[in-house]
Amino acid sequence: MDANSHPETKPPGERKASCWQELHRAAGASVWDDFYNENGDYIAHGKRKDVEHPVTTNKVRGPQSAQAKKIGLHAYSVIDHVFYAGNLQFHEHVHQPVQYPSAKDALQEVLPSLRDPSDHYPVIVDLKWQGAST
Repeated sequence: MDANSHPETKPPGERKASCWQELHRAAGASVWDDFYNENGDYIAHGKRKDVEHPVTTNKVRGPQSAQAKKIGLHAYSVIDHVFYAGNLQFHEHVHQPVQYPSAKDALQEVLPSLRDPSDHYPVIVDLKWQGAST
């Protein structure tokens, strides 16, 4: 799901929960649980200590953007999600999460590009079905 909201986004105004918090509570789990807790706080660097949080978008809006207030802003976060529940369990990221040493380093590989023609990196995961044993 493209939520256009990263786990660390705080609830706006009077809301008691963010998009991440609401969806995580409803489903129970996310493919980003190794990186963020249920409140959306960044908790781990994954297996690599030389990089920052994972990102599913890494773009800078240009002068042709329809969103004038965002021109020049660096969108650099996890905004694409896979939540799951019930008998499904997370197995692995098939397309390893993209991580950079810093936001400055990420600016050297902004999206879209010839290698990644979207403004989002793919989120491809394997889930396992854990049915009742007979």
